Amino acid sequence: MKTVGAGKIEEIRRRIEMCDFLCVAQLYLKDNFLLERDLKSEDIKPRLLGHWGTCHGINVAYANLAAAYADDPHFTFVLGPGHGFPALNANLWLDEKLAEVDKKASVDRAGLEYLCREFSWPDGFPSHASPFTPGVITEGGELGYALANAYGVAMGHPEKTLAVMIGDGELETATAIGSLNLHNIFDGGKHGKVLPILHLNGYKISAPSIYARKSERELNEMIRGFGYTPVWIRGDDPETFQGALHLKVASPFYILKTEKGEGGPNRGHMAHQIPLKNPSGDEKELRELEEWLKSYRPEELLDNIRDGSCRFCRPPRRQVSAGVPLQNRHPSEIVDEDDNLGTEFHSPAKRIGKLLKRELKNDPHFYFFSPDETTSNKFDAVFDIEKRAWGMPTKSGDLPESPDGRIVEMLSENVLFSTMTGHLSNGEQAMMGSYEAFFPIITAQLLQQIKFIKQSKTVAWRDPMPAVNLLSTSTCWRQDHNGFTHQSPALISQLLSIPSNLTNCIFPVDDIAAEEAFNFMISSHNVVNLTTFNKIDEPRFLDPHQARSLFSNGGASIYQFISDEDPDFVFAAAGDIVTREALEAIKILREDLPGLGFRFVGINALSYRAIGTTENKLTTEKFDELFTKHCPIIVDFHGYPEIMETILENYADRRRMRVHGFNEEGSTTTPFEMLRRNAASRYDLAIDVAKTLERDDLVQKYQKIMNDNHEYAVQNGVDLIK
Repeated sequence: MKTVGAGKIEEIRRRIEMCDFLCVAQLYLKDNFLLERDLKSEDIKPRLLGHWGTCHGINVAYANLAAAYADDPHFTFVLGPGHGFPALNANLWLDEKLAEVDKKASVDRAGLEYLCREFSWPDGFPSHASPFTPGVITEGGELGYALANAYGVAMGHPEKTLAVMIGDGELETATAIGSLNLHNIFDGGKHGKVLPILHLNGYKISAPSIYARKSERELNEMIRGFGYTPVWIRGDDPETFQGALHLKVASPFYILKTEKGEGGPNRGHMAHQIPLKNPSGDEKELRELEEWLKSYRPEELLDNIRDGSCRFCRPPRRQVSAGVPLQNRHPSEIVDEDDNLGTEFHSPAKRIGKLLKRELKNDPHFYFFSPDETTSNKFDAVFDIEKRAWGMPTKSGDLPESPDGRIVEMLSENVLFSTMTGHLSNGEQAMMGSYEAFFPIITAQLLQQIKFIKQSKTVAWRDPMPAVNLLSTSTCWRQDHNGFTHQSPALISQLLSIPSNLTNCIFPVDDIAAEEAFNFMISSHNVVNLTTFNKIDEPRFLDPHQARSLFSNGGASIYQFISDEDPDFVFAAAGDIVTREALEAIKILREDLPGLGFRFVGINALSYRAIGTTENKLTTEKFDELFTKHCPIIVDFHGYPEIMETILENYADRRRMRVHGFNEEGSTTTPFEMLRRNAASRYDLAIDVAKTLERDDLVQKYQKIMNDNHEYAVQNGVDLIK
């Protein structure tokens, strides 16, 4: 970063004026964009959409940073304030970044008219940042992600510098304030530099921001407590700003103090959105708008654009790496054959841990994120090869820790997710693991990410992004030591209800299937994968070929070792523990109803309205082949039964089906009692068959067995039924 001279200071001032003008013109004008005649009501857009209040401060920061880092191809500006898109749009247009992807956005009169007319216009520029905007790496509809996104981009890239503008309202969010802790984790030479800039302009929408009303001393103490050095920039003078950027301090945290709506006719919270509400219908407001626009000297704008003096930042376009191809990864460690299906027990979670270890070893850009649950979730094999990211003091007995570590643990799912998606935007792989009950914390962020992926797929110049891969364990069915508070498969239902068709929910039945699920996830792009499994040892039911084929044949298969050719009843399950229950139900019924035939269909994956993944959904014809066209179907599902019922209704008459699952009944209890409480046990499934055949004797028999287990568990603390 070089010190800028006096001439450049004047260019910075003029650039800020130009971009302020462009912001106002985008908000208001559909014609007469340079005010070459008197402004008329018909020049005003019929709907005034967008936000002015934070734009001036953004333009101040952008212009100063662009000038200071003009020669650094690895510098990035990250914008956090959610309502400042007109400013970002103006600066990208002026620096010819929009023109790189949209020829209509040329930096001339025609391009200026296009920029202003199309802002917040049907099929034009949205009012907020989106994937249609070059450089944008995440959906900006929800506040709080920017700082963590920046740290994610910087991970493993010491050449990068990212300046992150954080709104003073944004800093009130849990994610933003939690992200300040990342400085203590990534304080190492392996990573890029992140420069936070708090935009202290006083207000959110109408309420004052907490940090704007704190004393300078209070704010300084807070920032220092997070390990940064506060550097104040008061007002919008470029000389002051440039001087602050060139101060030699450790871990600077810049505080830019401007007035909200500065330069416009209203200030403070009155300037948040549209300061002049009705200029097309109010002559006084029309004249105020005209005076406001003319204050920026629009008659000089085209000359300033032609001489190019105010364009500072032209780094080359970022090239996105696709990561390590799947075919170059290590082959499976799974044996080719197993003649003891259902009798050998292995941990899917431990298998996943070994695969995470493999990725960390073979891909230097792979990171694993977990809210302090890596060891709890049995993924601790990763510590054989990699260290936990940690830039603070260590003590004897700590697990291996280093500022360069690639196992990122922090007790904020929101911060971890934002950091991971920032890293994914580099085109580099990552995964995140957590307890099933706490993954719903990031639901809103996932919805934003899915929107980002959906729009990105329509943008030709965007490279595919590695999948958002989530490993969900410590599930509702085995929370023996935590109980009801830790029992919730809600994220599964949420992801399967989104019509974008960009989400896969995967349910590996054993460690074999878990490995194939992992390989599927790591090779996916532009999708969200949620893989759910338990950390306890589970029976091994599949051979490698069958597990692998589930990702190409519609996500379901018949378990031949327990199925009859011509069944009277078809059982199915999605999930490891419920699969075991369904198979045990078949064994029970074979003893009590020896003349009947049974079939079991294992369901490996679900997507929107379908069995299978987004790219390989089970067809109706294949469903009929697996489930028959007439047999009653009894399903045990890992999650809430209603979501499975909704999917199955696309394949068969609902009257054929009885779906069991988690019914929001839980406690700290024994494994079988947890299943009984939710009517998802083997005997609950068997009762469906007994009722269909009107065998009340069997209904009573199975109910008594469950009652006996309940009494035994209450007295002895363990199940009678194993």
